[in-house]
Amino acid sequence: MRPAFYLLSGSAIALMVLSSLLFLFTSDFDKFARATIRELGHNSDPQQVTDAVLRYLEQKRIDDPIAFFGENMDETIVLKADDPKLADEQRRLVARADAKLLTSFSSKYFRRPLANYELQVRVWDLYSGDREITTQIYLNAP
Repeated sequence: MRPAFYLLSGSAIALMVLSSLLFLFTSDFDKFARATIRELGHNSDPQQVTDAVLRYLEQKRIDDPIAFFGENMDETIVLKADDPKLADEQRRLVARADAKLLTSFSSKYFRRPLANYELQVRVWDLYSGDREITTQIYLNAP
């Protein structure tokens, strides 16, 4: 019984140390994203999440959000309005915003066996020359 107890205790301590070390190497943006998800949650108004991300970009003086999110988020999808290979749903999404380019970024946080939270950031490059950023938090669960 004692060896099993020591093995379990040692494993638990090792896991705690490992998770603490991983947190030390987590990017500043990941720390911000985790704190924002904890504070606002997946049921929050997307405008609140967008405002938080826009404040972060402003405070960090990020001039190129596409390059920044490309480096700091897990997945990137680029949709060009004139791409003939776009699915109908993708084409409607880009057209609805009158965008010539939509760059979508996402990262998953608080991964659990059956669930995780996903932060999605969309950068809309509009035909007018303006750029808009929208964000949302999703709960992915069965």
